[in-house]
Amino acid sequence: MNDEPTELGSIIDPWHESFYEALREADSKSIETFVSGEVVFMPSNQSTVRGSHEVRHWFEGFFRKFKIGSMVETQRSVTVQDKLAFEWGAHSIELIPAAGGQALSDDLRFLHVWQAQSDRRWRIIRMMWNSSRPVSAELGYLLTSVNRPR
Repeated sequence: MNDEPTELGSIIDPWHESFYEALREADSKSIETFVSGEVVFMPSNQSTVRGSHEVRHWFEGFFRKFKIGSMVETQRSVTVQDKLAFEWGAHSIELIPAAGGQALSDDLRFLHVWQAQSDRRWRIIRMMWNSSRPVSAELGYLLTSVNRPR
């Protein structure tokens, strides 16, 4: 498998762009459509989430706490092998707390594994990210409280 960055025009680019638009729009219903029913999602500093409905629930909780102010992709590579696409990269992100206060900035690394589905759509079957910065006490608390009972 070649791990060199791909040129623009990867087969998953339209799916990637639409998925990130749903993130920017805080649209958890749309996010659910970009992941498979059997997805395994490993958000930073939290327990593993399994299944598209649980991913939607996780993002609903996240969007109750944060809005994405900006998300700039700083690195991206895609390797396609048969019906799988391995996408990894990094972004700088600004999170705006819903409760008000100062925006939080982070530099994230991500790994997505996409799979071609029988309906000709590509969906994420594995998704994870982490921060390349030390987690501040405030951000750590906010992130771990995303899906605590209200």
